[in-house]
Amino acid sequence: MIGVSFSQERSFYMRLSGRANLLVFARVRGHSRGSARRIVTELEQELELEEILRERADQCSTGMLQQLGFARALLGDPPLLLLDEPTRSLDECAVTRLWNAIGRRANTALLLATHRQEDIELCGRRIDLSP
Repeated sequence: MIGVSFSQERSFYMRLSGRANLLVFARVRGHSRGSARRIVTELEQELELEEILRERADQCSTGMLQQLGFARALLGDPPLLLLDEPTRSLDECAVTRLWNAIGRRANTALLLATHRQEDIELCGRRIDLSP
């Protein structure tokens, strides 16, 4: 399984809450109802998503949707995360929570596309594809 989060996220059920969205995606990934609830609660606490999970997706800001997309990518602790501009539209506290969550997943490989030098410096191995 691969965890994916793209900037310009448009793949949520916009009339559902953030929590309902994560529960749907956890179930799609094969988790039982109880397991899905447990995983979403753990991510809620780890990433401090209380407000975001209460809101309907269509009421969320770009940064809130970005955080929700990252949480979705972490469902099930995938061995590989593909992240496109994961810190885009995030405040510094949310950026810190994102990088702390990545750091806690020592057995997860990360493929990151970013323009933020601060993000690049946090990666161990780098390939610069700029022109």
